[in-house]
Amino acid sequence: MTKSLLLLDSSSDIRSILSDPSNFEDSRIISFDVESNLVLSELGIHHEQVENYIDVKDEDQIDKLALKMSLEWYKQKNFQDFLEYKDINLGWLLEHEFHQYLLPVMKNLVGLIKIIDKEKPNNISASNFIASFINSTNLKDKVLVQTFPKINSLEFYFDTVEIPINLPGKKINIKTSRNSALKIKKLIEQSTNLIFNLKHKNNLAEKKHILLLEFNPIQYYELLEQITSLDDKIILLNERRPAVWNLESLRIVKKFNCKILRLSDINDKLQQKIELEKTNLVKKLNGLFLNDKDFEEYFSIGGFSFWYAIKENFMLICRQRLSEAVSRILSSIEFFENTKIHYILTMYNAGAEERAILAVAQKYKVPGILMQHGIYAQNQHLKKIGYATYIIPNLGLKKAVWGNESKQCFIDLGVSNDNLILSGSPRHDKFFKTKINEQKNNSILLATNVIVSQDYHGINSRVHENYQTQLYKIFQIANTIPDKKLIVKLHPAKPPIDVISKILDTIKPPLQVSKTGNIFDYIINSDVVISTQYSTVLIEAMILKKPTITFLFDHKDYENEMIIKNGATAYVQNLEEFSDVLNRILTNKIFRENLVQKGTEFINKYLTNQGNSSEFLANFLHGRKL
Repeated sequence: MTKSLLLLDSSSDIRSILSDPSNFEDSRIISFDVESNLVLSELGIHHEQVENYIDVKDEDQIDKLALKMSLEWYKQKNFQDFLEYKDINLGWLLEHEFHQYLLPVMKNLVGLIKIIDKEKPNNISASNFIASFINSTNLKDKVLVQTFPKINSLEFYFDTVEIPINLPGKKINIKTSRNSALKIKKLIEQSTNLIFNLKHKNNLAEKKHILLLEFNPIQYYELLEQITSLDDKIILLNERRPAVWNLESLRIVKKFNCKILRLSDINDKLQQKIELEKTNLVKKLNGLFLNDKDFEEYFSIGGFSFWYAIKENFMLICRQRLSEAVSRILSSIEFFENTKIHYILTMYNAGAEERAILAVAQKYKVPGILMQHGIYAQNQHLKKIGYATYIIPNLGLKKAVWGNESKQCFIDLGVSNDNLILSGSPRHDKFFKTKINEQKNNSILLATNVIVSQDYHGINSRVHENYQTQLYKIFQIANTIPDKKLIVKLHPAKPPIDVISKILDTIKPPLQVSKTGNIFDYIINSDVVISTQYSTVLIEAMILKKPTITFLFDHKDYENEMIIKNGATAYVQNLEEFSDVLNRILTNKIFRENLVQKGTEFINKYLTNQGNSSEFLANFLHGRKL
């Protein structure tokens, strides 16, 4: 039995709490999230992790419940009528982000229940969010609770945006709110549209318009080229980041006469209607959130409800995001009423932005294709969390896949063969057409990954802790090889928890670090590519005849993928193996060439229409027989 516990997460100022010894004297300290564990470890304060109290059965329960609740809460009979708008259930738009939001909530509550049951403390001092769990359940009857002030609220993934800026010798990530980022995006788009005449104008002409959702014109240069070669017109609609953000993207958009659509560019009459509808929605939502009893019953685990712990934040997010959705739905209706769209290509189908647009497009019977945008795992872990990856086509979309391996993956996940298009990868046509230079460049490319919160492992402090420790040692090994320059390419996505920045600050130069830039340029100028994840960068390196090393930190059964089992990449499981394999690749020509050959064999099995997938897909969109 432990008399006093100090339970910490990032909802309160951990360093401030720990600056006062009276807050933790004679207390057992337990960290509840990755950030608190990192701070406590950095300060050298002995503590335990909530993961110590969560077993494999609990992990499975957390995964299943978080996914189930995110997919079904808005379908409940007592909630559904409040959420319907234009025959679209607005709660459905938030599935993806709500799932990521619920995972740490579930973990905290399950861990808290297990801790109190095991330790039976007399009193608990806790960060704000953890204390709210205790105070909102009958756990408060078992212990006395001291609550520390709140500095952060649990957010949805897209509530903050990370803007990477590369300065000479230093990488800076500027974090800003979603609203601020959208204002910056608006300013960029309005300026470029006005100066360079890029603004889309409503058009019901017979010419075929292809709408591209969330596309990067630099990555898909060849596809834009092939579509316009058939005299089809391209409209770019990017709701999260601008389609034009630098000189290269501007040059491409201008070259192919692409037009940029801003759904917020609307007339006064529609704007007035939107404001009225948003006001009506907020009234409906206020009525919905009066149903405390129903929410309390639904959001519970083992008789412990966590509704009151998330209520305030959840209501705020719903009002903001669903009001945005109303605006996007009405603007989309206006667009499809006044522009004839022949086909839609979308990179994603998970975000609230594209879901609202695609749902409206479906009502106007506009056909669409969901692109494969990366290498997909085909193991049992994927089948377990398949829907949570949001790669399965919905809303009547077809799925464009890279090859027969991916096609079989989707058939196994229940997708009809009729809804699969064997297109190849348009973004890699450039890779296949590149003349390979065998000359060594004396550089090592390390491509880092983002540990995604798709399941319990993504929020597991141990996973992040191991990643930080091992990655630091990988940096040290690769950065000390004579006559070789280490280049670190950070994953472009925003990490839920950034554990890499602090590592980079401790590594002695020379060290080149970048989050922006085209991965092609980094790979083509490297002698070997190291990946810390089962990642598309492996395929890209293999196309360009570069040997690769894979060092997995979050396994998820990836070691059973064919790219690893067939030896197409050198799979290493510890630092000794990594150091040995890296040196062999750099010094043993036969070993290196054998690894490259196996990589080429894998590529030939995995990717179809090599070098001409853009032409294939453009012809498909145009309606030509293939």
